[in-house]
Amino acid sequence: MKRLVILGSTGSVGENTLRLVDGQRMRFKVVGLAAHRNAERLLEQARSFDVPVVALGDAASAERVRSAASSPSRAGAPRILAGPDAALELLGAVEFDLAVHAITGAAGLPASHECLRLGKPLALANKESLVIAGELLCELSRSKGALILPVDSEHSAVYQCVRHEPRSPIRKIYLTASGAVSRSAARHLRHDYQG
Repeated sequence: MKRLVILGSTGSVGENTLRLVDGQRMRFKVVGLAAHRNAERLLEQARSFDVPVVALGDAASAERVRSAASSPSRAGAPRILAGPDAALELLGAVEFDLAVHAITGAAGLPASHECLRLGKPLALANKESLVIAGELLCELSRSKGALILPVDSEHSAVYQCVRHEPRSPIRKIYLTASGAVSRSAARHLRHDYQG
């Protein structure tokens, strides 16, 4: 059984990942969830998937739900990590086989780095990590043998098209990226694919 951590679990990528896991509970076990502020939804997800540890980036949101989650009527409530480094703490607090990373924006970079530093495969929807530190992350990925798997938008589509192709016949890929973030992330993925 593959153990998953889902970072950004209350957003669209996180919710869709949980829908897929729900149909494959014999193959996947969610061992950690992280969100920024949506504490109520995070706890609903944790209860639905029997998740032992959750992380909330917004400490005030965590405090709001912590007492309710730990009341005697809530047997088996998850451990709640809180604060700006909660997602990083989560990665160190649980044993996992794959991180699905959908934290929005530059705030996701530390988690991308930590996951790869731990040598774990990273299913990455956070393009900003590649924009900000693509060369560093790709080098860390290679040195640790930890795959970066693009799971969102154009980058995933390109990856799905080329992942089983030999490298030599592909000379150029045209990507109609919607903005600077997509273009920069695609450049790093192209560099990594070409070696």
